[in-house]
Amino acid sequence: MTLDFHCGFVWGASLNIETISKHFLIMAKETEKQKPVKPIKTVTSTEGIIASYMPVTVDNVGIIEGVRKDGTPFSNPNVFRAQLRQVVQKEYPATRVETKMRSNIFAADEFGSGNAYEEKRVAWIPVPKGTSKAEVEKRLAQLSNPTLYRVLDDEPILDSSDDQAIKNGLIDIQDIAENQLAINPETEEPLLFQGRTFFRRVFFSKNWKNDIDNRQHERVSVADAVKADDPSVPRYQVAQ
Repeated sequence: MTLDFHCGFVWGASLNIETISKHFLIMAKETEKQKPVKPIKTVTSTEGIIASYMPVTVDNVGIIEGVRKDGTPFSNPNVFRAQLRQVVQKEYPATRVETKMRSNIFAADEFGSGNAYEEKRVAWIPVPKGTSKAEVEKRLAQLSNPTLYRVLDDEPILDSSDDQAIKNGLIDIQDIAENQLAINPETEEPLLFQGRTFFRRVFFSKNWKNDIDNRQHERVSVADAVKADDPSVPRYQVAQ
């Protein structure tokens, strides 16, 4: 069966039903791809920073394998590992409206938006042998606010599984430090906090969990900073 059908700028094209069905199926898929992803949670800090957390997705699921420090391979055929991903979009206000010492009669959003950036977070969790990517996605969909939360620290960030891996000779503290060193993804240079490098690690939580910052904030006097010619210290010029 054929019928006259127009699509785009072609009039009177003779197409069969199967062709038309495929055409609309493709259009539906393209529309689905273009559908914007809504954040599962949006948090606004006291400084006016808006953080939008996108849904946790699954990159892949596979067997756990690697190489020990002595060069011998290792694997665990009874346990698979799922790689999870979450995008966090942060939007900063045009200026810092309030501080601990100063309030304001205008809200942060009245000043407009400032810089914005996107952070891609990745974490891994063990899953039973034979688990498919679809099954992991199904489990995630049953949770209300699954989160990949970030931990920052002045020292490498260890948990009990790392302690066991070190004891078994699978990895050492130097490897962990190199993997966790915070890096600027654009320049591939280490990020600095108050002139020091720091470490970053991402963990998965079934429930919502705020980021953790364990870095020590050193208090430096203006006199010492000027003496060290610290460019972060503002230089004030007295009006003549």
